[in-house]
Amino acid sequence: MQGQDATTQEDAKKAPPGNGKNGGAGRDPAMEKLAEKLLQTKEFKDMTGALMPEILKAWAGDSAVRKIISKQIAKTMEKGFLAKAGEDAPQVKLFEDMEFSEILMSKVPALVNTGIKGTGGLSKALDSLPDEKKQAYMAQALQAIDSASIGQTLATLIRIVNEVHETNPTFVSEQIQTPFQALVENLDFADLEDVIKHSQNDFVGIVRAINEVFDRYPSKVVCLLGLVPATFNVTVAILNEATSQLDNMPPDLLTEIILSLMGDIDGAAVGQAVNYLHELLRKIHTGSSLLGPPGHPQFTQELTSKLKEIVAAIDTQVWWKGRQAISEIRDAKENAKYALLQEHPDMLIQQLKESPVLLNSRIKALLTNVSLLEEMDDEAIAEAVAEGALRLDMQDLAEALNLHAQVANRIRKVKPDLAMSILESFSYSVDLDEVGETAQWLARDLADSFKPLVRSVFPPLVQGVCECLAPENDEHQEGIDNALNALRELLKPQEA
Repeated sequence: MQGQDATTQEDAKKAPPGNGKNGGAGRDPAMEKLAEKLLQTKEFKDMTGALMPEILKAWAGDSAVRKIISKQIAKTMEKGFLAKAGEDAPQVKLFEDMEFSEILMSKVPALVNTGIKGTGGLSKALDSLPDEKKQAYMAQALQAIDSASIGQTLATLIRIVNEVHETNPTFVSEQIQTPFQALVENLDFADLEDVIKHSQNDFVGIVRAINEVFDRYPSKVVCLLGLVPATFNVTVAILNEATSQLDNMPPDLLTEIILSLMGDIDGAAVGQAVNYLHELLRKIHTGSSLLGPPGHPQFTQELTSKLKEIVAAIDTQVWWKGRQAISEIRDAKENAKYALLQEHPDMLIQQLKESPVLLNSRIKALLTNVSLLEEMDDEAIAEAVAEGALRLDMQDLAEALNLHAQVANRIRKVKPDLAMSILESFSYSVDLDEVGETAQWLARDLADSFKPLVRSVFPPLVQGVCECLAPENDEHQEGIDNALNALRELLKPQEA
């Protein structure tokens, strides 16, 4: 075939211009071969047989001579070219003809370019017109589209699909299954995986090439980034328009629509999806435990290894500079919020009024959960709480406390004045008068408000503390004695 293509291209180069026997100017042997193949198809002959009478009729017009000639042409074509267009005529399978396929594929760019050039020519012609004519032609083109026919066609198709689903709800899935199975059977997923893996460098190269082009045109990058806020604004405008329609609905109608939509949700299917998800997680956890050594699940090891690989590639300074930038952005947000509330104090006042309402919903949720426990059997509650408490890993909690204390002690040995300097900085910054006044009225209010509660709770607490501080022969007794002596010395003047 390559030899034939080379011969065809060579013949095209040697073909002289003009209107000789070799053909007219711009003669393309490949296109002639393409036409020859098309003319051999039954479908093309059927189409020609249907169109030819109308074409000859239009050509003849009112001329008697042309009518006679057109009849003769029609008879000749029926006896010759169209004679084999019957039902029993052999059908030429063009795409099984490699010569036809290769010629067609070689002409695809030319056909695409022709369409692009035609569109470009029309665009240039339209661009050269005044604005009024531009709008007129564009309006004419948009209005010329038969939207009614499109709507009717879509409505008919939708009605057909609905009617089919009424008799066979799984019609589409049944029809798709066989071709999809053929697709899966004939598609080599290993090759697909390989092509994706091997295309990584190519995709990166494409992005690199795009970046190099944009580096030469920085203004284009600015315009491209300008699409982000423009797209955001368009999206917000669309949402505003869409929600404004909902805002115009009466509350009962809007609520009825929302409830109807909620009723259409398949709750059982959602619950089943939750079951499948948790079962999947359970299987992954079990499989990880089976694959890894005892006490070291494989998933944990792989995740640790991958995190180490990620952290090894992270620039620590850049990481923390980024975190600091995020913190500064958060501060800027709070400053902007402060400036906003300063200009609109009514928003702050409204927030102070309404914030407790939001807290009420959490309190009610807590009350509801506790009320459920009240309705349950005491033995069942005790058994559940006991089983849950036994699952608490108190040893790890104590070990975490030990490690924190150990680290604090080590820091204290190296920097003995660190904690004192921090606390002194805080203490010296406190307004003693204001804090003292707050403590006085808060203590009085708490005493007046919580007096019954304190009289009920404080005695057993004191009694419990006294029992804990009772003399015992252990390593803590000396410290307890010193503390009690100091307390006695403090209370002696008041007793006198």
